[in-house]
Amino acid sequence: GGLPIATTANEAMVAFRVSCLVLFVSQGVAIRLRLNESKPEQKTLPIEPFGHSLGAQDQPIFQVIELQELHPQATGNCLCREGQFWHFQKHSCQEQYSEGADCHEFPADQQRQVCKDGFVCKGKCAACAPGDACLHGHQRHTLECAEELQLQGDACATVQVQLPVVTRHVTVTKNATAEQSMKKPMHAVSTQEATEVAIVTKHATETATQIASAQASSSSVETAATQVTATSSATSIQTEEGKYTATASRKAAASSGSVAGVKAAVQTNHEVQASKIGVASAQAQATESAQASASGVASATSHGYASAKATATETKSYTAMEDKTARLSQTVNLTYETVGEGRATATRTRSGTSQPSGLSKRLCVSSEEALEVIAIPKDRASRDEVVKASEIALELAVQRAANEALRKAADMGEQIARSRAAEAAEDAAQEAAEKEAAHKAKQAAMKQYLKEAKDWAEAEAAKRVHAAASLKAKAEAAQSAGVIARAKAQEQAKQAAMESAFRQATEKAHKKAAARTKAESKQVAQAEAKSLASAGAGEKAFHAAYDAAKKAADAKASKEAIAKAKASVAETAESQAAKQAEEEAEAVAEQAAQDQAADTARAAAEMSTPGGVTKREGPAPVLSRVGLFGAG
Repeated sequence: GGLPIATTANEAMVAFRVSCLVLFVSQGVAIRLRLNESKPEQKTLPIEPFGHSLGAQDQPIFQVIELQELHPQATGNCLCREGQFWHFQKHSCQEQYSEGADCHEFPADQQRQVCKDGFVCKGKCAACAPGDACLHGHQRHTLECAEELQLQGDACATVQVQLPVVTRHVTVTKNATAEQSMKKPMHAVSTQEATEVAIVTKHATETATQIASAQASSSSVETAATQVTATSSATSIQTEEGKYTATASRKAAASSGSVAGVKAAVQTNHEVQASKIGVASAQAQATESAQASASGVASATSHGYASAKATATETKSYTAMEDKTARLSQTVNLTYETVGEGRATATRTRSGTSQPSGLSKRLCVSSEEALEVIAIPKDRASRDEVVKASEIALELAVQRAANEALRKAADMGEQIARSRAAEAAEDAAQEAAEKEAAHKAKQAAMKQYLKEAKDWAEAEAAKRVHAAASLKAKAEAAQSAGVIARAKAQEQAKQAAMESAFRQATEKAHKKAAARTKAESKQVAQAEAKSLASAGAGEKAFHAAYDAAKKAADAKASKEAIAKAKASVAETAESQAAKQAEEEAEAVAEQAAQDQAADTARAAAEMSTPGGVTKREGPAPVLSRVGLFGAG
């Protein structure tokens, strides 16, 4: 809820208008807060530093962007009960004073509440006179009591500040390295002598013809295959089992005994199957023909002689090594090149400026916090104290927002100014260091040229002239070595061609002798192999024909044995089936006759008894007229 405060009920609420001086100790600047009294609904109020209205530009400029005030609200209730008044110093309700009590110390707007009914404050409580317009009882209490007020909400503010221009100086040191190239034309004279060794390889091709004779022996192994047809006969005896099934039907009649003087007869049919296994043997003979193939292997050895002629071409290489010495004088044109390196360090100081601004958050102060600042109890407060608490809350909110805006602006201004100063100082230091390094590099290149250019030119000329002399010596050595290598290669190629031709002629002669002896040995071996193959094929064909004849005889004998077995058991099976059917038919007929005779006798007895006809459940029996009624 709110905070109760005291005021007279018959007083109208005064307008909440403040004019105060707020001192901020921030960056050493005193700041004045001015609230516009003519427009209480205005939400943004200016905050100006001292001297700003005089055109000074070295102080911060503040602006209140948002402002929210505390407002007391009446509850319509009296703060104290009837017969009491609110003591502004004790901050509590007190009993009203009697006649003669001192009341001059109370504020004028509270003096009418201090004295009891019928008395009025005139420095001391005195009896009311007709002109004092004194009220009494509940009416007086209702109209003149200290009314209960509540202080609600928060006092809030948002402040923006713009600071004067901030200037900062930053010193930066930079290092730089530079290279400078230099080229100068020069010439030098040099005489050099060089000895070189040349190794040269030459190739030569020569052709030669040779005749040679050779002797050869050859052995041959041959295989021959042939096919022969043979005929053979075989006899077979086989035993087989035979199974036969016979079916017989028989009729049988039976008569039952007399039941109540009645006889009955029944005829029935019955079929029975019977089988018999019999054993029989049979003999059969068959003749078959068959073909068979066989191969034979035989070997033979033969000897022979032959001669042949061959021509061969050979290429040979020969490598020769020779050394020569050459002397040469030359003037050499050169260009001297060098690169100088320089290092330098430069330090520069530059300034950077910025004019920063800062915007605070929306900062608020509660009514409870404002009352604590002025040390007023939270449960009781006078109207003036409520007004003062509202002012304090507003001042605190604006002060906190202004301080935060100042801090933000100061931080940003410092950072930006230093950053700009550092960037400018770094660029200047880098430029100066690079310039100085380039100058030092140029000096270093010139110093190097003066120090070593002459010696370098002489050494370089000697190297180049010596290289030319070496080329000359090497060319002369190569020419001499080439003549020697070519002669040696031709000599070696001719010798190799003769050896190769003789070797080839010998190989040809040997092949001819080998071919001749191989043909002779092959012919002998083939004849022997064919003879062996014919004998083997005849034996294979005979055995194959016999196996085929035996298989055919076995099949024929088995078929005849099965036929004989079935014929031998057929008669026996039919006889046994007929006998078994007759026996079973008689037994079934006998039992059926007995059952039907009993049913017939029972029906006749019931019909002969007076009133004996009874109702039967189910269909009447069917009787076959046999015996008593004649065979049907």
